[in-house]
Amino acid sequence: MKRFMLVSACLLASLAILRAEKPVKVDLLLTAAHVVTMDQELHIFEPGAVAIDGGRIVAVGPRADVAGRVRAARKTDLGDRWVMPGLVNTHTHIAMNLMRGLGDDLELMEWLTKYIFPLEAKVVDARYVYEASLAGCAEMISRGVTTAVDMYYFEDEVARAVREAGLRGWLGQTVIDFKAPDFATPDDSLAYTEKCLVKWAADPLVKVIPAPHSGYTCSPETLRKSIALARQHGVLMTTHLAESQKEVADIQKKYGRTPVQHLAGLGVLGSDLLAAHCVQLTEADLQTLKETGTSVAHNPDSNLKLASGIAPVVAMRRLGIPVGLGTDGSVSNNRLDMFHAMDLAAKIHKLRENDAAVLKAAEAVRMATCDAAAAIGAGGAIGSLEAGKQADLIVLDLDTPMLQPVYNVYSHLVYVAHGESVESTMVAGRWLMKNRKLTTIAPGRLKEIYERYSRLMKASLEGQQ
Repeated sequence: MKRFMLVSACLLASLAILRAEKPVKVDLLLTAAHVVTMDQELHIFEPGAVAIDGGRIVAVGPRADVAGRVRAARKTDLGDRWVMPGLVNTHTHIAMNLMRGLGDDLELMEWLTKYIFPLEAKVVDARYVYEASLAGCAEMISRGVTTAVDMYYFEDEVARAVREAGLRGWLGQTVIDFKAPDFATPDDSLAYTEKCLVKWAADPLVKVIPAPHSGYTCSPETLRKSIALARQHGVLMTTHLAESQKEVADIQKKYGRTPVQHLAGLGVLGSDLLAAHCVQLTEADLQTLKETGTSVAHNPDSNLKLASGIAPVVAMRRLGIPVGLGTDGSVSNNRLDMFHAMDLAAKIHKLRENDAAVLKAAEAVRMATCDAAAAIGAGGAIGSLEAGKQADLIVLDLDTPMLQPVYNVYSHLVYVAHGESVESTMVAGRWLMKNRKLTTIAPGRLKEIYERYSRLMKASLEGQQ
């Protein structure tokens, strides 16, 4: 009902602009050959226009109609370009960007315990997290991501980097039951989480949220305290859940339940929880996720690379479980490219279900835009191009010989386009990248970060491989 009311309100607001007798003043009018809205009816306007004022969308529709009803301070004709909502990455570890290519070709638990955790203990500090997060933000901006859900350490530093880059973020402070790079105890991590949560609560772009790592690295007490903190402040919480068979076996042995039923028994599941992965699920687990309103972040690339399996996403979607797409971190993916995630998701579930007609291209795009926004409780503000929503959008250049001709917009976005097709990225009406040039992060700064940490990583890995 709330979603229907929101869509109706946005539609009415847009119609009001289009029917206004006097032109409405706006900051910017974008016109393009293709405007892909991802609204409830999946409207596509060819040619189309988006009117923006004060960082919000004022009107979307056919180019002639919108252009005739607004008086824009600035007008930008994008020609043959495509405009669509910015992509929402529902699960990543932004600061792991500088670990890309390390510890490849390993199973999840071996990768974590023998490689990643020891490496993080050596190199991760506040400065590393801030600078690595800047690098990760630059990659996401260049690939059309406008919103990210993060999980890492020193999350105040992540927030600082994300805000500087201009992205929108739900930034999860990791809480874990052993000594982490930032804190020695989970209670210390939770105290820091609350401090950061309060500090960033009023920020229009970023929020810090609790992120207990998982049911196998956090005690029941830690999980209860984490969700209690989230609910006390009315924010989202995120955690890893049912990612691998070993996790299921370990939780079953220790608690006598599946990971999903374990968290359900602790009162952790709910519409305020975003559970990453959810690969190894029973039918009862699926019903529990549905009944509790828990959302899922699907990460097809890392699930395949770490041999965790293929999540039952088709079954989840049929049950009405909110599912958004994620890239996971660069060290387990190894790229923050949501176009690749869309392509992979659309294909692997056809194989899993033995049905080429399931998870069609348009559904994959929804999982990276409006469905992802709904999964993090932000469907009223982002995820589609509609009047009243935030002006988070991207511009794609698909007018090259190898990407033509175009017969079906969604098919092209999923099976043909890639992150390098993104030409410009906007968040809240501000260009973070224009004509493939970053506007908020200097390329020279990125080069210095990459070179310095490359040397540090190589030195830290001596004797570990």
